[in-house]
Amino acid sequence: MSLINQMLKDLEARRGQDAPPGYLHEPTTPAIPRRRQPLLLIAVLLLALLSAALLWERLYSSPSPNASQEEAPLLPLAPPPVADPVSASIEPVAVIPPEETPSLAAPSAPKPAPVDTQAVIEPPDVTDKPAALVQAPATHEASKPTPRPKTQQPTHPTTAVSAETEAEPAPQIERRIRPPSPEQLAEQHYQQGYRLLQQGQNDAGEAQWRVALGIHPTHHHSREGLVGLLLQQQREEEAAALLREGLQHLPGHGRFAMLLARIQLEQQQTAAAIDTLERSLGQQRQGAEYHALLAALYQREQRYTASIESYRQALALEPQQSTWWMGLGISHEGASQREAAREAYREALQQGGLSPQLQAYVQQRLRAVR
Repeated sequence: MSLINQMLKDLEARRGQDAPPGYLHEPTTPAIPRRRQPLLLIAVLLLALLSAALLWERLYSSPSPNASQEEAPLLPLAPPPVADPVSASIEPVAVIPPEETPSLAAPSAPKPAPVDTQAVIEPPDVTDKPAALVQAPATHEASKPTPRPKTQQPTHPTTAVSAETEAEPAPQIERRIRPPSPEQLAEQHYQQGYRLLQQGQNDAGEAQWRVALGIHPTHHHSREGLVGLLLQQQREEEAAALLREGLQHLPGHGRFAMLLARIQLEQQQTAAAIDTLERSLGQQRQGAEYHALLAALYQREQRYTASIESYRQALALEPQQSTWWMGLGISHEGASQREAAREAYREALQQGGLSPQLQAYVQQRLRAVR
């Protein structure tokens, strides 16, 4: 930019040297002398007047074809006459004034009476015309068309019904909160008691489980948990009472019967334990552990035939239990069934899973029954 500015300055300096004295670098427009301004304004006005005159002459100098005729004054347009149905149906009657009576009329014919223009002319009897048109008087009021009465449209029944339905308020849905069932309340107390036990509050958890059983006595989760808690605290009698109460509500509950039978077995009440299991066995189909426990109790009471039957029922459900095969061999040996005992002992060793002490015992019994 500095180079461009310097070049411009050099050019201005050169023009200043070559130009005559008093030359400004920017040329100026010479001013018009003051004496010539009025003349120029007058010439412009004359030219405008001349143009206006020529335009007026061109527009209005040509004669109009109807210029010779006298222009009538413009009157407002009257509305077209309305045809009166009554007057249109009446045939006009010629009325001849007395001054214009022709001289050729007969002298004996009486002169017609002057007709009153205000009088009502009765139309002739026209049979093919409507009665309303014949009887209507030709008065000024009758000339006006009579308005046709509006026929009331019958209300459609569906419209009335829809209006009534729209008028009726929409039915409000009343929300009723159903109270929880006894089983749901018992489950809530059971969950709360379980959380308290996890926090180490055994007494509070026990109270919650007892509340659950009071609300819903057949809530077996609360009963089983409470029985387990009582057995940990060596409160066997209370636990047995809870189990007996549970079997009264649910006679076929296998877990209640097994827990009660074990408590009775620890108390050396083997016959009572067998009775407990047998009664529940008749109420509901039980599992493999149930039959195995009953078979062991039969074996303790030396009821080997019943024990063999119970062991076979248990092994039919879970044949991989090696201890049950060992118990079946012992029952067969007690029933003097040596061959069946050997097969049961071999199956126990083949299944595996025995402790070293039990494995040694089975091998000893296997050598004894050969």
